[in-house]
Amino acid sequence: MPADIEDQLVKHLTDAHAIEEQALTQMRRAPGIADDPRLAEVFRRHLEETEGHERRVRERLAATTPSHRSSRTSPARPGACR
Repeated sequence: MPADIEDQLVKHLTDAHAIEEQALTQMRRAPGIADDPRLAEVFRRHLEETEGHERRVRERLAATTPSHRSSRTSPARPGACR
């Protein structure tokens, strides 16, 4: 894959991973602040889906470039989605 396309893919995956990390933070808090137990359960189920999304994006990012293969999940950083 040409370097410029791979660079764009890595940038996109990095941004997507940051978004999934932010969503995980929100989904982990949401059940505790929901007034309705049914809504809390919906948030819990959505958390499981979001964990899967984060894992798949992280794995794809790690498989894209050797420099990402040894990296671990890092928290979203300010400006990562630019």
